[in-house]
Amino acid sequence: MIGVGSGKMKQYSNILDKPLSKGKQEVSLSAFAFLFSELVQYNQTQVDNIAELERRLEDAGYAVGARVLELLCHREKILEGAVIDIVVLLRMLQGNRREIKLLGILSFVHSTVWKVADSLEKGTEHEDEYMISEKELLVNRFISIPKDMGTFNCGAFVAGIVKGVLDNAGFPAVVTAHFVPMEGQQRPRTTILIKFAEEKVQKALLQSDVQSKSDKSPVTIADYGSQALVSYVLQKELPSVPFSLVAEEDSGDLRKDGAQETVERITKLVNDTLASEGLGIYPSLSTEEVLNAIDTGISEGGPSGRHWVLDPIDGTKGGDQYAIALALLDEGKVVLGALACPNLPLASISGTDQSPSHGEVGCLFFAKIGGGTYMQSLDNNSPVKVQVSAIDEPEKASFFESYEAAHSSHDLSKSIAQKLGVKAPPVRIDSQAKYGALSRGDGAIYLRFPHKGYREKIWDHAAGCIVVTEAGGSVVDAAGKPLDFSQGRYLDLDTGILATNQKIMPSLLKAVKESIEEKLASL
Repeated sequence: MIGVGSGKMKQYSNILDKPLSKGKQEVSLSAFAFLFSELVQYNQTQVDNIAELERRLEDAGYAVGARVLELLCHREKILEGAVIDIVVLLRMLQGNRREIKLLGILSFVHSTVWKVADSLEKGTEHEDEYMISEKELLVNRFISIPKDMGTFNCGAFVAGIVKGVLDNAGFPAVVTAHFVPMEGQQRPRTTILIKFAEEKVQKALLQSDVQSKSDKSPVTIADYGSQALVSYVLQKELPSVPFSLVAEEDSGDLRKDGAQETVERITKLVNDTLASEGLGIYPSLSTEEVLNAIDTGISEGGPSGRHWVLDPIDGTKGGDQYAIALALLDEGKVVLGALACPNLPLASISGTDQSPSHGEVGCLFFAKIGGGTYMQSLDNNSPVKVQVSAIDEPEKASFFESYEAAHSSHDLSKSIAQKLGVKAPPVRIDSQAKYGALSRGDGAIYLRFPHKGYREKIWDHAAGCIVVTEAGGSVVDAAGKPLDFSQGRYLDLDTGILATNQKIMPSLLKAVKESIEEKLASL
């Protein structure tokens, strides 16, 4: 019944080699409806109650989900292009083939495995729960349910598919199907509820695994692991190029007494990630090799030569939004940059709510000097060119600032916004995800005014700067000077950092100057 048609059918030695492009011709909707109804009717004859029938459908779906994941991962191709060195690396770190991040695998299920789903949402009551919902689930559309089986939900089959994908991708979860009444609608929608094992929740990696460096700043297992991976892979992929990496972390605290367990966890994270790619070209690393890879980030950079600049995970302290930020300096100028933002919604975050609770999440921004800025999802969709906001009236602009008040003066930003006549409330995000959002026009202004004595590091801005400037924006210090990345590991700048489009910048600089003068006069 599957694949029936006229003419000769091409023979494939392996089903893995069959093209996906003919999917709609292989099984029609009517054929699927018939096959599924047969599946339900057969299983109904084998059980005595609804719960057992739903369990059997879930088991059938589970086998389908496991096979779907195998097929999709077999076909996944590594991105090729002008900026392959950065883009492929960051895609790898985000789990392009085996979806390392929890939200990444959820997006994969929502947008690739079950494309017809209406929404992906985060549970409101529990941190480890997510929901995939559909107004009229396909498998419920073709089955007539007797009154005495009114609670029976064919969505158990879809729940099984989702569980099969998640379990086999390394994210074990309890997955169940539920009817949810909808106001004004006769038929309820179906929600697939996903409850992950607690240790698999994404924040466990980004927040629970926080260590304390000697300077008391937070650093996670993922920070160290990300830096080791970037360093190792860049060196392996570019063996003929002199290697210099300016990065945030070093192994000093990891080499102290009592850190062995942490080092082992980092090493496991690195090796699991390399193995999950399925490329078969990277051997497992020893703990010493991982520590040495971390320590390659001690380069001072400078005005000559080529230097990679990395923030392995920018936004450790800032909650939901974080980024992996990688840039390339050539003779003191940023020439390449990429931002992987796993929690950033693909849709605009122009409002104050930048939570990843609704819609697809996970963005990759990349830019090459003179080549513009592009954005794509972490699901390997085609990149689209992005541009900063074209707003030329400051009062109509919205602005970004740091989520943490400790990172930037909110009072000074408020004063500047008032002088510009900005009416919209600020959108507060930590990490360089702000630069990505600005580059696609979610807002028109980014303000950062660190407190006295703080020195800006180049890895906190290099990738974001080129992403915004190649999208048509401008990034300067409070005096209007472009950021200078040629002076080593720190930026030598005046007071703060401003980013906006070319039209608003003159008015913004004027407002900044006036607000700073007023602040100094009040001291």
